[in-house]
Amino acid sequence: MQPGLNFTAIDFETATAARTSACSLGLVVVRNGQIVETKSWLIKPEPFEMNFFNERIHGISLAMLKDQQNFGTLWPEMEPYLTNQTLVAHNASFDIDVLHKITKQFRINFRTKDQFCTYTSCSWCWPELDRFKLDHVSRFLNIDLKHHDALSDAIASARIAIAMALKIEAKDIRTLKKAFPSKLPRVSNRPPGSGSKKTFWQATSAPADLSELQYSGAGLQQLQWKGKRFCVTGTFKQFPDRDHLVERLVSRGAIRQSYISPKTQIVLLGENAGPAKVRKIVEFQKSGIPILVFPESHCQDL
Repeated sequence: MQPGLNFTAIDFETATAARTSACSLGLVVVRNGQIVETKSWLIKPEPFEMNFFNERIHGISLAMLKDQQNFGTLWPEMEPYLTNQTLVAHNASFDIDVLHKITKQFRINFRTKDQFCTYTSCSWCWPELDRFKLDHVSRFLNIDLKHHDALSDAIASARIAIAMALKIEAKDIRTLKKAFPSKLPRVSNRPPGSGSKKTFWQATSAPADLSELQYSGAGLQQLQWKGKRFCVTGTFKQFPDRDHLVERLVSRGAIRQSYISPKTQIVLLGENAGPAKVRKIVEFQKSGIPILVFPESHCQDL
């Protein structure tokens, strides 16, 4: 028992890249450091469509959703677990954003009490880990996980938060947030509270591992940019203001993404590329998703 450690852990799966396309929600209620209730729903997304890559990740098909209710209809059942609650998620920036965007879509007044991200906090709690994805941390903590099953993911997130609290004898989420800041970069090798944020980032941020990236053999001048989804990460000597590079591609009809997703088709990789983005590219490439990656040396073709 951990009196005062009360929160609701959540996990959404989505049908497409749109944050309003939630097709499943898993939810775990924790009271005094103990899981006391679990809930899950299949959700009929609006519009009713499913991206092939999303389905391949979570295994939810349109056939499974056709007789389900939409989020607005399900909300009265979900609302007591979510409104004015402290919400925990592994990669909360995604799950909380899905929740806010889909409630806005259905014109639902919604607010949270507080939120905590176990993903961005893991490097503070367990600096010996080299990766902080849910499956990796779950293996480290011997947590059973059926990855990308919303309820299983939510249970794992809850157990990770409980494990964090046990490690430092935290009595509530506020204490966890102070000990393991979730808004700082996911870096390691230095304990919380040592040095300023700026100094800490410059001194300890680990460079991205580019060894497993598959680069494209084609030239950028050969590409038809219209309708292509692209992401830019890192810094570029030829484009000190990266927005100029982005604007050049958008003017050719390309669609900018600020994140890597199964829909991303092209990535321009500069110096000091984001480690999280690089890991996501490698993950998708290994799963067979054909993301074209070009280093800065190819940008002269633009």
